[in-house]
Amino acid sequence: MRRRTLLASSPCVAIAGRNHLDRRHDPERMLDSSDGSIQDIAAAEWINPSYLARVLRLTLLAPDITQAILDGQHDPQTITLDRLLKPFPATWDDQLQGI
Repeated sequence: MRRRTLLASSPCVAIAGRNHLDRRHDPERMLDSSDGSIQDIAAAEWINPSYLARVLRLTLLAPDITQAILDGQHDPQTITLDRLLKPFPATWDDQLQGI
């Protein structure tokens, strides 16, 4: 099975970058202007609601992990998109030790 790694061109980074750089895709504005459902946000972003629900979990990652991914300083052998889309620890300290 081919492993997907998080690269600068990965969907997660693309969504994160687009949301931070493009004010039209401001998640806070989107939540304020609708009922905030996954379906509404997915429709506004033109992405599958199921995929969005999985990707939204990535907002719970420890800031150090998120920054390492965005900076390209993560280990692509251990931090893969497939791995991050699976359940991970709730606390940031546990994430830093386990991911």
